[in-house]
Amino acid sequence: MTADHANAAVFTDGGARTYVAANTTPAPLTVTFSDGTAVEVPAGRTVTTGAHEWSGGGAPSGTEEPGD
Repeated sequence: MTADHANAAVFTDGGARTYVAANTTPAPLTVTFSDGTAVEVPAGRTVTTGAHEWSGGGAPSGTEEPGD
């Protein structure tokens, strides 16, 4: 399985897939995996979808001023 973004991976457990993508940029992005699954990832977040779903993270979105 491949993705069109370096910060992406797929984990398989008992045949069920969990897609993970992280976005460290200041803009939202869509990560597309080789099986056609697309994951929308907000700026500065990590998102999972599939067998397990989760969203979180604290990466700077690129919009913070120094010292924030």
